[in-house]
Amino acid sequence: MEKILSISIAAYNIEKYVKKTLESFIIPEIMDDLEVILVNDGSKDHTSQLAHEIEHKYPNTFIIIDKKNGGYGSTINASVQVAHGKYFKTIDGDDWVEREGFIELINYLKSTNDDVIITNYVRVNDKTGKRIPTIFKCKESKKTFHFFDFYDNQEFYMQGITFKTSILKAMSHAITEHSFYTDIEYILTPVPFIHTISFLNENVYMYRVSVNEQSMSIDGKRKHIDEQLQILKKMIQYYNTWFEKLDKSKQSYFNIILSGMLKSHITAILSLKISFKSFKRLVEIENYVKCNAKTVFETSNQYKTIRILRQTKYIIYPFGSIIYKLYQKVLYWKDQ
Repeated sequence: MEKILSISIAAYNIEKYVKKTLESFIIPEIMDDLEVILVNDGSKDHTSQLAHEIEHKYPNTFIIIDKKNGGYGSTINASVQVAHGKYFKTIDGDDWVEREGFIELINYLKSTNDDVIITNYVRVNDKTGKRIPTIFKCKESKKTFHFFDFYDNQEFYMQGITFKTSILKAMSHAITEHSFYTDIEYILTPVPFIHTISFLNENVYMYRVSVNEQSMSIDGKRKHIDEQLQILKKMIQYYNTWFEKLDKSKQSYFNIILSGMLKSHITAILSLKISFKSFKRLVEIENYVKCNAKTVFETSNQYKTIRILRQTKYIIYPFGSIIYKLYQKVLYWKDQ
């Protein structure tokens, strides 16, 4: 049976969340149009068992793939290979979709042929339950735009993106495996192949935040800092390969995303123990970006932290590290 949307779910030791995640897709009126591919990435708990129980009840909608651990990128690669949907969307294993918004998305996907659909999403605090909508700014919903007419220096977050599956299947670029921060790679690599894009003004993705295991936590930044550097350099090289073939709007998009990743990497360095090794790491990545991606370097001047570091020739690094760590503690206390 032809499917409108394939959902890829990365699952690793999420037995606490997996039923809620999968059950959010049990919506009788749209299940015939839906293919939910959960990739069990070597879980050691009951994630696979719980997922297979739901697959057994709804075999025409759910597909469970069990494989050895390969990281988030490997789950996307595995899903793209078997996806039959006209469109493709990723969901983290501890997140879910909002029923009404998701129904609207499915119905819209039936009527459009755009390469990319952008939707809103909601950040849900895992501890407090507080919900904060992230709303994409667009002049008109459900209207086809060319990328250069649509894009206005905003970031297309993974939680809000739905790609045409044929674009992902046609690319020779596989997402990096055994690495964090591959969400950046996922949202950037299709950009050269995108022509049409539209926006649906609905909250679809419910994004769980303030979970200790998240890669964006301060401990996660420290632990995976080398992987972040690997992906940043890989995407700069990819950008350079395509740079001259991209129009100004797509160049701007790459600059926005990669400068944001540079900022994230620099703050990760600031979170490390103050040392000459950390200082050297900071100067080296700055020099690398300045020499290999001048437009990314210039765009990153929008960030106050980076701007001050550069204006002081990085002499302020120790003080900046202290301030950043205090700032993270304040954020943590507020979140309790």
